[in-house]
Amino acid sequence: MENKTGFVSKNRKKTDNESDTKHHGCFFGKRMVHRPSKTQRVSSITEQSSCDIQTSLSDKIILQVGVKILLKNKEGKYLLLRRSIKKYPEVKSRWDIVGGRINAGASLIKNLKREIFEETNLKLVGAPKLIYAQDILRKVGHHVVRLTYIGEAKGKIKLDESENDMYEWFSLKELKKLKDIDIYLKELLRNNLI
Repeated sequence: MENKTGFVSKNRKKTDNESDTKHHGCFFGKRMVHRPSKTQRVSSITEQSSCDIQTSLSDKIILQVGVKILLKNKEGKYLLLRRSIKKYPEVKSRWDIVGGRINAGASLIKNLKREIFEETNLKLVGAPKLIYAQDILRKVGHHVVRLTYIGEAKGKIKLDESENDMYEWFSLKELKKLKDIDIYLKELLRNNLI
């Protein structure tokens, strides 16, 4: 019998058309975790329970990945964008760095390049350096992993004004004094990761 988590119960009776080598399992995302049949069973009840937990958690938590970048210019200043109050009325701290959620199936760097270009019209120069990973757990059932890079870009800034209404270059000293700044960027500064 299959319970509501998708796990085939260990204690159910085998039907006539099942063989002793049939595997039962639970789905975790698109990957199936296999459990041997009764005659091959090597897993413990604890392992069975962990399968149930994995399935029930994967059904209830949305996992997203975001990529952000601190873009540095030749003068040693960092680019910040001010979020549009029209698009983000709930956001209190409006200054943030370039970036956004990834599109699955594309590499992190490809997503980062896309975000940089969409938001600023700039192009990434060289290989960015990953400096920090953060968990964002603001909503129940929603987990965002934010990966922050540091790097350089070239070109002339042209903002996507539907997302951001202003940009400015700040020295590290100026960044540390800003009050109206994204809390996750604040954490980077507080931990001296820049």
